[in-house]
Amino acid sequence: MKRQLATFKMAIFCFGFIFVANPCVKAQSWNYSAAVLKPNTSGTAYFFDDELYSIYSLNSGTLTRTNSSFDYLTGEKYNAGWDHIDAATQFNNNIYIFRGREYVRLGLKPGTSGGPSPIAGNFASNWPNWDTVDAATNLGNGNVYFFKGREYIRYEISSGRVQGPPKPIAGNFAKNWPAWGSVDSAVNLGNGIAYFFSGDQYFRYTISTAECSTPQKIIGNFANISPTAITIPVTTQQPKTSQVNGLNVTTVEYGGAGTGKYRQIQGKVWVLYTLNNVEVARLVETGRDEWSVYLRKADGTNIQLDLWTKEVKINGSTRYSVTRVWAP
Repeated sequence: MKRQLATFKMAIFCFGFIFVANPCVKAQSWNYSAAVLKPNTSGTAYFFDDELYSIYSLNSGTLTRTNSSFDYLTGEKYNAGWDHIDAATQFNNNIYIFRGREYVRLGLKPGTSGGPSPIAGNFASNWPNWDTVDAATNLGNGNVYFFKGREYIRYEISSGRVQGPPKPIAGNFAKNWPAWGSVDSAVNLGNGIAYFFSGDQYFRYTISTAECSTPQKIIGNFANISPTAITIPVTTQQPKTSQVNGLNVTTVEYGGAGTGKYRQIQGKVWVLYTLNNVEVARLVETGRDEWSVYLRKADGTNIQLDLWTKEVKINGSTRYSVTRVWAP
């Protein structure tokens, strides 16, 4: 049983975005039970409080609570029937959610979600006799690492098998692992650093050297908010035209170093225009989620229209600021 997590009391203030209405929500306390990198991004992660999720931005250092359950993470409602989760990870266009001896696969492509299913024999044929998982993280080296108590296992993505029996974390996974009895959550934010959490503390794990930083308090350091967080409402049904998000947006205008707009003209086809409506390029939509639209140019350039951080990202790097958005 994962030990009880520390609770943080956070004040709430109103922060208005042009596409969010009524953003004042009663303050609540939280627990972090799991975390996962948002697919196809760097520096944005989902943190889970029971079945609800919050969004963390490394760039701004803000941790923002939503009113949506993890069932909606991929933009397609999938009712797992769970009221809490133990761990989460992502690879191959899927988010994997774990609870007890079972897991759920949330596919980024419509119709590819599944479960709950037993972990043993499905996720891995040689899964250890663990009754639960404390934390999991994909370190970007072809492996997902799962943690329980003071032990860990390495799961090889390509083979779908656990590589060897559970080992002590200290001295194997990390050279200077702290004297923690267990890990509550872990996430690789795509910047060469994985972050591990236990109670009200966290530390940075440098992937290339397998070294840990000195544990610090989460609030005021990792989150860079002490003690304030933002709570925003999000729809738990199909979006209405008055609530513009990644699932229904059709036009995104941007400014900053340049000005222009991306507009969906038909199906998966988008066009990049100048503000004077001169066509610059055509793009193909490769995916959507609750906060973003993902596009690709003919030359292979990947573009993310991130309505959550209000940024246009090109090949993972922020280039412009989103100024206005529209839905049908």
